[in-house]
Amino acid sequence: MLKAITRADVHWYKWIPIIRFSPATHAERASERLDARTSWLQKTVAFAVLSAIFYLVSHHEFYVIYPHGPKSPIEEGLATFTIKLQSLVVLPAAFLGKSLQLILNFRAKTFAGTYRPCALLFLVGATLIVAASAPHVVGDTKIAPGINLFSFSELVLAAILTLQAAIYPPVLQLEEDENTK
Repeated sequence: MLKAITRADVHWYKWIPIIRFSPATHAERASERLDARTSWLQKTVAFAVLSAIFYLVSHHEFYVIYPHGPKSPIEEGLATFTIKLQSLVVLPAAFLGKSLQLILNFRAKTFAGTYRPCALLFLVGATLIVAASAPHVVGDTKIAPGINLFSFSELVLAAILTLQAAIYPPVLQLEEDENTK
């Protein structure tokens, strides 16, 4: 697997291993050019803004669908630190990564990033998570967790990914290296 990712070949000169890296193919260079259209500064600013949004939403308990039932007790120590770390780093990184894949798909006018059936399964899963908390779908329950902004944004991203899977053609996979032509 590392050979496929790094495009490295190991050759032996007598007893000394020599590692050679194959040059990038035309498709890899084109993908890098598309990805380079979004600068690191833009990605960093987007990450910082998303971190602030997800932290504020988590801190102020903003919900798209409000939870039902008793509130969970406020935890102290490691649990609080883990929740804050998740809202500052993990959730924004996951959202930004999926968003950048959608942007790359849009620019290339091809579908990549996951298998087509997985996009539909992501949408079904996100829809079921939202539906499980919606009182008009499951009825009036005594306890429902509620849907926060991140869960709702997962549903929106899954819907866009499924739309891209239906509209865009797949990325062509070439068997031989394009540089050898």
